[in-house]
Amino acid sequence: MHKKHFFCIINKVLLIPFSYTHRKEDSHMAYVNKNHFNNKSYISFALVTLFSCAMLLAIYFLFHSSGQVDSLVKHSSSTIAQPLSRLDNIHHNRQAVQLWNRPSETSYPDIPDWSKVKIDVSIKDQRVYIKENNKTVYSIICSSGDSANGYKTPTGQFKIEDEHGDFFVEPDTRYSAYHWVSFKDHGVFLFHSMVMWNKHQVVLKEALRLGQEASHGCIRLPEPDAKWLFDHIKPGTSVTVK
Repeated sequence: MHKKHFFCIINKVLLIPFSYTHRKEDSHMAYVNKNHFNNKSYISFALVTLFSCAMLLAIYFLFHSSGQVDSLVKHSSSTIAQPLSRLDNIHHNRQAVQLWNRPSETSYPDIPDWSKVKIDVSIKDQRVYIKENNKTVYSIICSSGDSANGYKTPTGQFKIEDEHGDFFVEPDTRYSAYHWVSFKDHGVFLFHSMVMWNKHQVVLKEALRLGQEASHGCIRLPEPDAKWLFDHIKPGTSVTVK
């Protein structure tokens, strides 16, 4: 609303009670002294004045609030977006945590002769590829050594060694893991499950890093995949890490 129109409306509204009381005064000229109002005139004057004030307040707030609507909407949108962003993060974290406790693929392949199996580990992809007759039959998400902090998984050609076990505790961190199989230095560099506290509680901050470099050099796997590999892999199986 233009300010000129706004003040014209105010001017007209302010004149309402006076024009009304003048009409009342003219109609009672023969009966009432022009210098006094009767009781009805006072009541009418008061009601009209209150009505006029209410109209003025409504116009005032309408005039002053119209320019604030856009900023209010923008502010509301930004405040709503923040919790939605947090919800997205929570959803993402839940998905990441669930990876450690489920197979990397929907089903395990039927491999009749595990002596023909080879294992390729890709540091770049953070994947362990199970190959039968040089064809990938299963791909496992993994976490290799945290090279940024000086913990590298050795690269090169290796073989699955005789050392293996159901469970171990890492001396430095007190992390534990299941279903371990050695591929280098006879119990130093292993394939094993995601790390745990107290044998059964996953270490959340480490679970969130599955699919990234995170370990002290071993190859961490989701728990079902670690058990599947542990149950079937044979000593002497070729392992390539690159």
